[in-house]
Amino acid sequence: MNMLKMLFALFVVAITSSHHGVHGLSPMMVQQRMPSRLFEREQGQLPTQAKHKQCYNLPIKRRSFVALMTTTLSSISLAPKSSSAIPFFESNHRQLELCLVTILRTQFWAFNTAKSLQSKLLSTSPSEDALAENVRKLPYLEARLGAKALLTQKIGGGATNTVLKLASFNIKECLEDGMYWCNQLSKSNQLLDKRICTNDLMTISDDIVESLASIVEFDGLETTIDPSPRSSLMLSMYNPQKGTFVYRTLTERVIPNCERYLEIFGEEKRILCLEFIRRDYSDEIPFEILMDLYGED
Repeated sequence: MNMLKMLFALFVVAITSSHHGVHGLSPMMVQQRMPSRLFEREQGQLPTQAKHKQCYNLPIKRRSFVALMTTTLSSISLAPKSSSAIPFFESNHRQLELCLVTILRTQFWAFNTAKSLQSKLLSTSPSEDALAENVRKLPYLEARLGAKALLTQKIGGGATNTVLKLASFNIKECLEDGMYWCNQLSKSNQLLDKRICTNDLMTISDDIVESLASIVEFDGLETTIDPSPRSSLMLSMYNPQKGTFVYRTLTERVIPNCERYLEIFGEEKRILCLEFIRRDYSDEIPFEILMDLYGED
């Protein structure tokens, strides 16, 4: 931004000078700043033909300057943009706390979705009414579309507002940036075990991605590459075994691995992230965690 301001200022000076010449300066100041022949032309001491010959150079220089400015501004405007998340000054990586907030919000989504699967789908009998049956299967549909949105930012048919929100998480990039900050903390001796980044954290990150991908692809109806099929196809092909698989993947892989990921960076950062979510995304916090936070009150 500062470079753009500086270039724009130079551009204005050049254009102004080309239009106004050296008017507004005293003859002594002009003579000090201009070649003698150009000064004589301005004072009317050169013939008209000489004046025109001297003036030919100015538009050419101005056009050259404009061309240079256009090229420079174009190169700046086409330069790669940095990450949309807030970076540190000397890095293109997301701030560690923002990465951890994303992991915690993903864990809360998995918790709430698993609870809805259990209460609305796995613990109830199928309905003879087609509309009521589709409503009963909505947590299953959200789990699959949400997992895909987390990994690919692709939105399938039948996506809820929650799925649209998950698409903005960019969880894979957050996991990678978390690995970067883990290595930085390790180099500065802020982690007890320096091998925890290359061993534990990498394994946990891979398992989070793989478990979400398995929710998307386990029955062959979906992939993380192709656009999502119609939600009606996924609902019509549902059976209780599929619902159980999604539920167990959320509760036995996604939720505990998110917890393990957060534990590596310490309880203090987890509490900080929880407070941030409580303030800005309180509707995402599971009821059970809210009870733990405010149960004594």
